[in-house]
Amino acid sequence: MAQQRIVIFIFLAISAFGFVANAEMKKSYTAVTDPFPPYTIVCDESFGFTGIAVDIVREAFRRSNLTLKLIERPWKRAVIEARLGEADIIFTIFQTQERMEQFLFSKEILGLSNIVLMAGANSTLNYDGSVSSLDSEIIGVPLGYNAGPILESAFTSGIAKRLDVPRAIEGLKMLRINRIKLLSDNEHVLLRLARDQGILDKVKVLNPPLSSTPFHIAYSKLLPTSASLRDTIDRQLRNMKNEGVIENIYAKYLQ
Repeated sequence: MAQQRIVIFIFLAISAFGFVANAEMKKSYTAVTDPFPPYTIVCDESFGFTGIAVDIVREAFRRSNLTLKLIERPWKRAVIEARLGEADIIFTIFQTQERMEQFLFSKEILGLSNIVLMAGANSTLNYDGSVSSLDSEIIGVPLGYNAGPILESAFTSGIAKRLDVPRAIEGLKMLRINRIKLLSDNEHVLLRLARDQGILDKVKVLNPPLSSTPFHIAYSKLLPTSASLRDTIDRQLRNMKNEGVIENIYAKYLQ
C-alpha cells in the first residue's frame, strides 16, 4: 500500500512538473494599453507603438527572449480584458487594493506619475496643494483612470466632484473652451498633449502636484504564466535600471 502511494505521488509530481514546464514554455505574450503620450504613443499601422513605457517594456521582453504584441484599447476596456485573461499584461497602471485582487503587479516600477491639475492660463483658482482648496470644484478625469490617492479620496468624501471625460485630449479641448475649469492627469501627458495641440500658452499646470504614484505592469491572475513572467520581467527591469537604460529612455522623450 505504501509503495502504491509512492508511485501515485511520483506520477502527480511528474504531471505537475510537466504542467509548469508547459506553462513556462510560452514565448509570445499580448499587452493591452491605451494612447498615453509620452508613455504610450500610437503611430501608424506599420510602426505600431512607441513611447517611454512601450520602449521600457519591449526592451525587458527582448532581453528575456520573449515576443510581445501590443494592442490599443480604451483604458476601461483594456483593464477588463486583462482582468479576464484575454490579454496577458496591461501597462501603464496604478496599483490599488481592488486591482491587487485581480492582478499580479510588477515589483519593479516603470516610473513615477506626478498627478497634477491643469487650468486655463488665466485661472485665478487659489490652489495651495491641499484638498481643501479644491472645495466643490468640478475636475475632469479621463474615463476609467485612477486619479491618484489624494484626488480619489477627495471625490469619495465629496470635497471635489469628478467629471469623466473620454480621454485627456478631449479634456484639454473642454478646458480650452471653458467647458471645464480643471483637468487632472499625469503631468508629462498633459504637457505633451498641450504642446502637440499648440496650446501650451493657453493652459498652465498648478503646483504642487497632487500626488506622485508609481506606474506598474499588471499581469492577469487568470493566466498560469503570470507569476514566472512577472519575475522574469522584473529581473530585466532591475538590470535596465542599474545600467541606466530606463533613465536614457526617459531622457529621449522628455528632452
